[in-house]
Amino acid sequence: MKKFMLVWCSVSNLISMSQNSWFQKTDFLGLSTFSTGYFVIGSRVYLGTGYDSTGLPINDFWMWDQSTDTWTQKANFLGGSRYGVASFSVSDKGYFCSGEDTGGFKKDLWEYDTTGNTWTQRTDLPGPSRRLAVGFTIGNKGYVGSGEGISFWSDFYEYDPAGDSWTFIGNLPGGGRAAATSFVIGTSAYIVAGFDGTNCIQTVYRYNSINNSWQQRSNFIGAARFGPCSFSIGRFGYVGTGQLCNTALMNDFWVYDTLTNAWSVRASLPSNTRYGSAGFSIGNKGYICVGSSSFSSIQYYDLWEYTPDTLFSTPELLESPWVSAYPNPCTDFTKITFYNPNRRRYSLTLFNSAGDEIIKIQNLSDETILLPRQNLPSGVYIFLIKGIDNSLFSSGKLIFQ
Repeated sequence: MKKFMLVWCSVSNLISMSQNSWFQKTDFLGLSTFSTGYFVIGSRVYLGTGYDSTGLPINDFWMWDQSTDTWTQKANFLGGSRYGVASFSVSDKGYFCSGEDTGGFKKDLWEYDTTGNTWTQRTDLPGPSRRLAVGFTIGNKGYVGSGEGISFWSDFYEYDPAGDSWTFIGNLPGGGRAAATSFVIGTSAYIVAGFDGTNCIQTVYRYNSINNSWQQRSNFIGAARFGPCSFSIGRFGYVGTGQLCNTALMNDFWVYDTLTNAWSVRASLPSNTRYGSAGFSIGNKGYICVGSSSFSSIQYYDLWEYTPDTLFSTPELLESPWVSAYPNPCTDFTKITFYNPNRRRYSLTLFNSAGDEIIKIQNLSDETILLPRQNLPSGVYIFLIKGIDNSLFSSGKLIFQ
């Protein structure tokens, strides 16, 4: 029988010196420092537009290479100077959509070709013109929604680059909001925080792209805010910085676990409080770049790299030595053996890598559980064993081949 704790803990010990920590990288070299557009392709981030230090929108565009920690200027954004764009990437193409320039709100879509270093205009967003919308990528599709224009919007749209076409996918529950943030885990996107015209927001909604549905999740437990930044690593989403409705600026940092639907605090950004920053992840590292103290009064050009608690899981989800699964990897079934001499009653819940609950078996007391595959697709799954009081007994990882 295979016990994962020995392997996971040994990895955890190797990186413990750098867990939950920040390290400063090379400062951004461009002009835009607030409300920029940005997207990741491979090990590079592309960042541009936004406000400069004088408070004017600009159109410069830059690339940062993680492997060399260097910035390189690229072709200026052809859509003109603006801020508050929504952005996403699909394959080797990046996209800037909507925003605001000196003439008003926008709804145009522009595609950036990393190979040719060129911009091409594509089909406009079908909804109203807007700024400060969110953009994200799931699979080979891009998504844009929410934002502010003549009103605060809640509509969301899916973009298919293959056909250069948009599809309306529904409205974000809870009403319109602007200056929210989003992160993607698996086939789901999470929309966090924002401003609805009156109040700052703490509610969190998950969009499931498989069944095109929205589900409310646990509220963000940091102070309600707008203009935070975010990124995801593995099954965890990270949110931080931003501005409160009383104008206070923040540098705090929080993590959301998709398996437990719970938030917890992490190490604050060791730099100035700010909002309107860019947040992104490359591999097992997260990044926060640029930002502003208040509109354009003080601008920040710094880039910070975040190393999470471990590369694979949080300590509370490590297996105990009393749990094993065999065979693992498996094809048809696995047998989970759980040390339970007092026959305490418990439940077993199986989650996919996106944090979606797949199977739940309740009112168990035996020390052995035969878990059939039940036509589940190949992949990595996590199981949680909890008591009837919802206390966590143990957990583990399964691989179905």
